[in-house]
Amino acid sequence: DHDGSVDDFVALITLLTLSDYKISGITVTGGNCILDSAVETTLEILSLFCRYDVEVCKSNAKPKVPFPQEWQEKNHFITQVDILKKQKIKPSQLVDAEAHDFLAKKILAEKENVTIVMTGPSVNVATMLEKYPEVHNKIDRILWMGGAFLSDGNVIYPDHDGSAEWNIFWDPSAALSVLKADVTKLMFPLDVSYMLPVDNYLMFFIEKNTQYKLSSLVYQLFKADYEVKDRYYMFDVLPVVYLGAPDLFHFDSKSVNIEQRGTSKGNIYRTTNGYKVKQAKIVDEDSFYEYFIKQLTLF
Repeated sequence: DHDGSVDDFVALITLLTLSDYKISGITVTGGNCILDSAVETTLEILSLFCRYDVEVCKSNAKPKVPFPQEWQEKNHFITQVDILKKQKIKPSQLVDAEAHDFLAKKILAEKENVTIVMTGPSVNVATMLEKYPEVHNKIDRILWMGGAFLSDGNVIYPDHDGSAEWNIFWDPSAALSVLKADVTKLMFPLDVSYMLPVDNYLMFFIEKNTQYKLSSLVYQLFKADYEVKDRYYMFDVLPVVYLGAPDLFHFDSKSVNIEQRGTSKGNIYRTTNGYKVKQAKIVDEDSFYEYFIKQLTLF
């Protein structure tokens, strides 16, 4: 369940390299992206992997507070990346349905319990959990990229103190609904993301491997952000690498809540009267990069 930014697509590419997992379906929200472009890119990446069996659903959810327009527009360049432009997509993979209905249908159809990888705003998952209570027993865990604890957030918005993270700030009430749900939640906040920058080290080793199609693609995706931003990190890639290499992460159990109003709206904070999450606290940085770089050399 993603929202079409560069790191969402790098996360999807990494997820598709994990042979131990089956992807039941993909939902795309108009968060940090131009939605139609993000859907197109999702289909192109699936085509690159010859995964014409995976259906995609476009969410019609609207934000309480949208991402900055310049952020959304900047991600449109992805549709022009050469490797993706050459892919022949199958429009039949795009399902015309409400995203929350699509999610519930896919999860309930599986014989085994399902892991949700949520790297965008929470609204699709929140609505599904509210509308389909029977789905709770079919969810093994939610891997959730969002929130900020020790670090400042990444929200810059009028009359806001900057403490929130955008995936939660986009719709704080939806995020709170997911937080309240009686399912296991593993949260990957900005704090742990900031341990893993897209830096000269990473770009050097990915560029060394650009004879491989995946390395070349990821290098092109990262390069556009890397050249114009002072800081860029592995954000949405973290929960996917956790699936493939869980021993690289250390978690702490927390009781937390989400501020719903005021200058700290969207801020996630610790409280004894909150809801339980497992927060990714520490990651083995060197092993993380080594694992990630290796996955991009699969083809």
